[in-house]
Order: sequence, then structure tokens, then C-alpha cells
Amino acid sequence: MSGASRACFIAFALLVLAISSCATTPRDPIGRMHPYLWASHDQLHWFSCRWETDQPIGFAILGTDELETRQLRRVLDLWEGMGLGVRFVEVPAGAAQLTLAAVDGPLDRDDGSQGAGRTITDCKLDPDGDVASARLVRASVEVARAAGPDPLGKMRPLGRDAWLGSWVHEVGHALGYQGHLRRGDDPMRLEPDFQRFVGQRLMAAEPVVSGALQTLYARPSGSLLGSARLPPQRTADLDEIHAIAQQAGVEGPLLRAGDRAARLYWEDSRGKQYGFLVLDFPGVLREPETIVFFPEQTTLRELR
Repeated sequence: MSGASRACFIAFALLVLAISSCATTPRDPIGRMHPYLWASHDQLHWFSCRWETDQPIGFAILGTDELETRQLRRVLDLWEGMGLGVRFVEVPAGAAQLTLAAVDGPLDRDDGSQGAGRTITDCKLDPDGDVASARLVRASVEVARAAGPDPLGKMRPLGRDAWLGSWVHEVGHALGYQGHLRRGDDPMRLEPDFQRFVGQRLMAAEPVVSGALQTLYARPSGSLLGSARLPPQRTADLDEIHAIAQQAGVEGPLLRAGDRAARLYWEDSRGKQYGFLVLDFPGVLREPETIVFFPEQTTLRELR
């Protein structure tokens, strides 16, 4: 693969990763979640990751007017009152662990379409890569004021109920549930019509409950959901970068879980990242031995 082709491939895969997850269908909501992945020495693990609840999550709201800001605080109040144990405190943007940003236009999806919401959430392990140390450390949520385009190519402004329902849904992803429910009375359902219903409930001060998040937060962060032995040398490059990162004392490992891709990476003090992508995420969960770790450009240079 040429340098230009590899760059395009990685850019596409990173966009895939930025889109929140779709679901499988076991009864347990955790089984429907796309878990976080970590691998070393040809052993793969997948597990849950959530915020620790001993300290409040510092948040900042960006790009909103006064009314929208009040409504987003109501969204956080809803999640705070759901019994998960999470608490929120507003802080300056530069100190925020969770950023909530409203944007005018629709957001790009990995398949070329456009949608109303996008969430990126980072899970961190200790430097040794101990899965039990997994915890969420930062998240960013964007929700657009318009969706579309429709068949005529026009943008459709979101009604207040749909906009608020989208925020409730995306904040659920930011709290660690990387997946969608296909049915049931839960804000993590995928359907836009149901998200409007959630927004209407919020506006009417009616109760909204997420069994999916309650199940997630009832278990310790880093709860192991599965493991698999990989073919020999499958994690060789990943192990090499992990060893370099440990010696250099850079931040990580950091992990992301999306719909079709996962990412494992480290970040130095200048913000430079060294990572690997895992594509066909659902396929990997079904057949772990097929996993391939694709090094990003900065990682390739380090390996050379």
C-alpha cells in the first residue's frame, strides 16, 4: 500500500471510529454493547469501561445560546439522577473531561451519510495494560441542530424534542455504553422517533431511565467480558510500541470502541499519537483470531 493510500485508509478508519456503535442482540444489555479491546503477547481481552464515580466529571458546554445551555444542563441532571453514581461539575473548557458542543450542520458518518450526533470516548489503562484498571478519562459529544439531507438535498432542522433526545442518547455513549438497543424503553435505542419521545419526556419533566447504563454502572469498570488466544506474533508490533511507550512514560494505553472499528493508542506530551486500528469490529468479536492491528503513520515511523 502506498503512503497516500495508507493515509486515506487510516483517515477513513478514524472517521468510522468516531461514530457511535451499533448492537448485537443478547438479552443482557452489556452483551449488546461494543466493548473496549486490549491485546498483548498474543492474548486478546474485551471488557467494559466507564467513569469512576468517586469524583465528579468536569464538563464544558460549547457553541450554545442561553436557552440551549440550560437545556443541556437538564440533560446532565437527568443522567445524574438516574442512580448511576455519576456527578457533573461545570469547569472551564480547557479543564473539561467531557465537552458538549452544539453545531449548526449535520455531522458526517462513516458511510458517507450525515447524522445528528457523534461521540468520541477514551478509555485508559494503567501503563502495564491491566484490564482491571480501565476507566473513562475524556469524552466529546457533538449534536447538530439539523439532520439530512432529505431526498431533495435539503437540511431538516431538528425539533427541540429530537435535539434534546439526541443529547440524552449521545451522553449515554459518553458515559461508556458504546452500542445501541434495538427495542425497549431505553434512551440508548437507535431509532430517531424514539429519541424524539425521550426529548418530549425530558421537556415534560417525566422520568427517563436507561437499564443499559444502570447495568454497566452496576459492575466495576474493567469487567472482563471475554478473552481469546491469538495466532503467534499477531501482537508483535503492538507489543513493541507498548514497550517503547512504557520506557518513554507517555500517556496510555488509550482505547476507543466504535461501530466498525476500534483504536488502541498512546499520546506524548506534545499531543502526538501512536496507535493501531482494528477494523471489522463486529467480525472480530465473533472470530477473534481474525483480528489485525493496523499501525497508523506515526506508529509506522516509530517501528522503522
